[in-house]
Amino acid sequence: MRQNVQKTHMVKKRKKPAPSKVRTPRQKRSIERKRLLMDTAFRLFSRHGVHAVTSNRIAAEAGIPIGSFYSYFRDKKALLLEVLGEYLERFMLTMMPPGERFDATVPLADVPAIVRRYLERMFTAFDLAPDFHRETMLLKYTDADIRRIYDEYEKREIGFIVVFLKRNAHRLKPRDIHAAAKVIHAAAENAGHSLCFLAYPMARERIIRELTALISGYLAGK
Repeated sequence: MRQNVQKTHMVKKRKKPAPSKVRTPRQKRSIERKRLLMDTAFRLFSRHGVHAVTSNRIAAEAGIPIGSFYSYFRDKKALLLEVLGEYLERFMLTMMPPGERFDATVPLADVPAIVRRYLERMFTAFDLAPDFHRETMLLKYTDADIRRIYDEYEKREIGFIVVFLKRNAHRLKPRDIHAAAKVIHAAAENAGHSLCFLAYPMARERIIRELTALISGYLAGK
């Protein structure tokens, strides 16, 4: 009786080394390294898109070992979210600079000037990094974390409009203040996207002028 004995050799897969524990940089050199990684990622994401850029490439372009990369960020996604949050904070400060008051009562005749200033600042904010903004805006429709960050900042932007509308509710026509704030923000944002991201062939001043008239008329009930 012939027996075929087959020996099975179990090949154990080598485990990937566990990433270093993410730490908060405290020393000047560590702070500078993290800053360099974030600046490099921002530049590469803007130029090539998020999906085309790897953690290895970011580290290489920054001149920092990949092991050091993982001491500051868990992965590329964590880096992207931090870069996005920082960018949107700059965007917000451009739109709503410190010291700007939105709780003041203003004459109805001053509303067009306030609306125009709001639109000009929003469009200026869109000019900060249109490629990065466009890239991450597309990702927010497929990535829940990116959408969450964008939604948080949109809520803050709309909140400024709500404060202004509440303060001047006795002079302005809209009664559903939160809905009105969303309508105003959406109109301004959509116009900004068309001009700054999609290169709509129309002079910015024409859009700002007509949108100012549209929103001011809506607020005055004209």
